[in-house]
Amino acid sequence: MNRTQQRTCPIPHCGKPAPSTTICHSCVEEVHRALYQFLNVELDRLLAIALGEEQTAEKIARQNSDPSAPQDVLDLSTLELHRDITTTWPQLLDNLATNPQAEHLYWRIIAGCELAQAKINGDTERFTQADLDAANKQLAEPMRTKDLIEWLWDTFRIRVTPIQIRLWTHRGKIKPATGEGKQHKTYRPKDVLEAL
Repeated sequence: MNRTQQRTCPIPHCGKPAPSTTICHSCVEEVHRALYQFLNVELDRLLAIALGEEQTAEKIARQNSDPSAPQDVLDLSTLELHRDITTTWPQLLDNLATNPQAEHLYWRIIAGCELAQAKINGDTERFTQADLDAANKQLAEPMRTKDLIEWLWDTFRIRVTPIQIRLWTHRGKIKPATGEGKQHKTYRPKDVLEAL
């Protein structure tokens, strides 16, 4: 690799610089947030599911299972998942960025945390490309300041004031989508969210 090329993070949705690490520190932070999203009561529920004391919240259709057949009480894969989330994976975080297997571990930990959430709280709603396109369009659609402030609160519970928006505009953090001088200005929600 020549000196003008900078190594980037191999995680496809990232692409941030990772000059001396296997994956970038932003992706390590994403793994950290995924691991520490669980409350103690949720981890206790995951363990109870593994021990057969509670039912999983997953919506899995078991069409071929025979109800009269004996059922395993202990769910070893869920027990291993609980151990990974509480013990194994947190021990890897300090050196994850430089670990040669970091990319593989990134995907394994993220998938494991999603599976644990599904077992504890049920499957998360999957969005279609049309849903994502509609959301991106809404984020790009300019709004008047008053409407934007209400929309941010109603949608994300983010409180922003007109003074903040004016200051961000003055400092160049955001630019009005429409409106010049004293005209009423509109702003894109995406730009305001990036300024936070």
